[in-house]
Amino acid sequence: MLLLAACCLLLAACTTTPLDPGALPDDAAACLADYEALDRRLASAELHDQGAYRVAGFPWLRSNRFIASFRDELDGPELWRGWLAHLAREDLEARRYELANLKTAEPHSETVGERVRALKQCSERLNDEVLSDPALQISLRSAAEVPDEYRTGMRWLGMYPLTRLPVLVGVNRLHSQQSEALATSGFAEDATEARQWLAQDARSAERLPGTARADWPRDSLGIPRPDTEALTQLYAKHAPVWRIAQDSPDDRLGQPEWSPESTVRVDTDEPVEYRFLSFTRFHGRILPQLNYMVWLPARPRQGVFDLLGGHLDGLIWRVTLTENGEVLAAESLHSCGCYYMVFPGSGAGAADTRAAGEPISSTELSVRPAEALRSLPHPDGRRSLYGQRGLIKGSERRERWAMVSCACSASRFHA
Repeated sequence: MLLLAACCLLLAACTTTPLDPGALPDDAAACLADYEALDRRLASAELHDQGAYRVAGFPWLRSNRFIASFRDELDGPELWRGWLAHLAREDLEARRYELANLKTAEPHSETVGERVRALKQCSERLNDEVLSDPALQISLRSAAEVPDEYRTGMRWLGMYPLTRLPVLVGVNRLHSQQSEALATSGFAEDATEARQWLAQDARSAERLPGTARADWPRDSLGIPRPDTEALTQLYAKHAPVWRIAQDSPDDRLGQPEWSPESTVRVDTDEPVEYRFLSFTRFHGRILPQLNYMVWLPARPRQGVFDLLGGHLDGLIWRVTLTENGEVLAAESLHSCGCYYMVFPGSGAGAADTRAAGEPISSTELSVRPAEALRSLPHPDGRRSLYGQRGLIKGSERRERWAMVSCACSASRFHA
């Protein structure tokens, strides 16, 4: 009984908000109540945005692993204020798309914008409470840490030390296949057609004056504040050529959309390249990363025992830049976060525009921010492409059953 009581007290400590509404000034308490009421509406409608991590007990703040990495380096009020501003900005960005989906309005419409501005004022007021209360700061340091998606208990229940061995065999085989493919120049002889896609602004990138740099001004945490014009030039300069052997209709790029039947499909008549900016910490430096994302209708199954094929497929090409705008590394991965490869420095070279001596058919890609996928037209109004836990409806892979012993989140086995 004593153990049970202790567990209940521990659970209550973990789930109770560190803020006492009764101890807050009236305006701050009203702000907190506003956020809590909005969260109840979003939870009821299952419309919470699945991007940044919602900080438990602080409903106006959201975190990610990059921002959370500063939580033990906050020496002084200026750093605290800067860190809180980033956490609040992550939440406001998510709120914009949540409100758009809730109100069935465009994310940047005045209807949504007015509500976001009101929430911004509330977030600043609530952040003032955190800045004045060391106990809240201690709670927030812990709450802002983003947990990993591995489940140690499930690993042991699945006899991970043994079951990992056949998984490693498959992974090593995949590595060998990828190494062979990268070492081979051009397309396979049996490929029916070679086709490539290039973003509409990338064609003129070589004519841009000078070299775009990434040595932008920095905030109190040392995080760069991007210059819009320079960032646009960098995106164009480093845009990838998406070159795909055409073996089936699923080998064409497109844009995800909700169908009249409320299922996700990819429209290959309107191909789009989605972009977003991220940052990484590298040997004491904070460097920008240009992310380019594309979508395909499916990864066709190669047989009845194929565990990897299924509806939808997505690819991300990420370029990490130095302050001088030079490439530190380029990376490729699927939208599930798997099949990761890194090409250090100049390992990612300019693409050849010919295959087997013949020009490759080229299609122009429209360019959109990746955030657009967080609020798309839907038969019931507007919905994010990403559902609960960030998963895309209908994109499950059979490999999730074979990999259960690894105790990874199911999101690793979706498109």
